[in-house]
Amino acid sequence: MAHPFVTSSHLLHRSFAQKPEMVIYASGVSLFLESGREVLDASAGPAVSCLGFGRPEIVQVVTNQINQLAYLYSGARFTCDVTEDLASMLLQGQPGGLSKATFVNSGSEATDAAIKLATQYWFERGMPQKCHVIARKQSYHGNTTGALCVSGHDSRRTMYRPWLSQNVSFVDSCFSYRLKGKSPMKPTSNDWRTSYRKRSFVLGPKRSLLL
Repeated sequence: MAHPFVTSSHLLHRSFAQKPEMVIYASGVSLFLESGREVLDASAGPAVSCLGFGRPEIVQVVTNQINQLAYLYSGARFTCDVTEDLASMLLQGQPGGLSKATFVNSGSEATDAAIKLATQYWFERGMPQKCHVIARKQSYHGNTTGALCVSGHDSRRTMYRPWLSQNVSFVDSCFSYRLKGKSPMKPTSNDWRTSYRKRSFVLGPKRSLLL
């Protein structure tokens, strides 16, 4: 049965069964609730917001940038100093051979962009059939439909299977700390490599897009 607060609220909450806690403000690593409780945000939100709340130096930088240039659409052939400088800083020394960066709003969009970029690359090279992704079991890559297609959590995928691409294969996870081989002392890294190689062999080099 739905909680009365959730029933009357115009916001679609994640759970209908319980009333969410009302947060009044946040500071540092703490959330302060309407009830008077202080909650330590030890997981940094969904494990991605690691800068903390209300840091004056960040507030000042964000305020200055909003006053100077709050938004710029790159599709209109524009650029600006802050994005150019950030890309240069991230790619200093070309780590892993990388030389170009693009910026999106979330990891979900980054996953979608990576799939689309790889697909476009092989399409323009005259190999449109090279569109199959090899992903890992138990992986999580985001909330969009594209990210869900390459995420290996069965419980998250079940409801949406009719929407999910068939151009995805899943191989064993490479997580030696939790997932051991037959011997308690044997990590699964070799097992994972074998699983990946077998799947790549079945698909063939002309179909496998990215991992």
